[in-house]
Amino acid sequence: MRPVITRVRKTDGPCLSLTVPEESESLWHKVAAEMLSLVTRARSPSDISELLPRAT
Repeated sequence: MRPVITRVRKTDGPCLSLTVPEESESLWHKVAAEMLSLVTRARSPSDISELLPRAT
């Protein structure tokens, strides 16, 4: 089973629901925490793209 983002909304602050397979749950908790950190530091969508690491 692949991880699935089940809900994303930004009304009362960022909300990200991530459904993950149990065997990789701790890894995806780290991924979700990093994504939430990016969203909370960004003030606009363009800020998010600036904060994301560049693919090489």
